[in-house]
Amino acid sequence: MAEAWANEFLKDTFNVYSAGTEEYPEVKPLARNVMEEVGIDMDGYFPKLLSAIPEELDILVTMGCNVVCPFIPNKHMEDWRLDDPSGKEI
Repeated sequence: MAEAWANEFLKDTFNVYSAGTEEYPEVKPLARNVMEEVGIDMDGYFPKLLSAIPEELDILVTMGCNVVCPFIPNKHMEDWRLDDPSGKEI
């Protein structure tokens, strides 16, 4: 979801990467439904692990979600301390 949102608004400005700490075989159906409700097509998106993104980033934004992430070199970092949306209703 994060990558699709960022690409919707920033694709002409930034190269956007999104990854997590847990492996999933596909985008969760509820996440796909949420994005469809706001007109964002999730075709072509798939869950990725942190190992799939570049080893160094200019800007790193983490969600928080009480997950400890490994250090990823960056020039600027923000932790937004969001609640994990997984398993919640739309």
